[in-house]
Amino acid sequence: MNDDRQLARTIRETVRAEIRRYVVLPPPGKEWTDFQRAVYDAVFMIPYGKVATFGGVARRSGHRGAAESVGNALRALGYDCQSIPWWRVVYSDRKLPQFPDDPRDRPYRLCYLRREGIELDEHDRVPKRYVCD
Repeated sequence: MNDDRQLARTIRETVRAEIRRYVVLPPPGKEWTDFQRAVYDAVFMIPYGKVATFGGVARRSGHRGAAESVGNALRALGYDCQSIPWWRVVYSDRKLPQFPDDPRDRPYRLCYLRREGIELDEHDRVPKRYVCD
């Protein structure tokens, strides 16, 4: 039974890696740094209906301790980016990021999270059951 589970997991990871090769691409005329590429790959791997913290994404991308830089990389994507699920990244206290220079951020995040079945709790946080760090 464990062999079947391992095989299924390997197949899923292989398929996601192949999809990522074609989906996680910079827009025409734009180049990404190696850091941005690593962050976007890590964010792309967050499962549908789950969230990760900025620190968790930094660890997954191989840049432990670079949580703030992860935020900067995600802000560079823009709200129209649908291929990299930037809305699935939250603060370590599970609250939604709020960028003061752009009031559109929170409504967009809430819309995308709700579409994935994630509702905030009474303390305005993503419930722990959705976090996959």
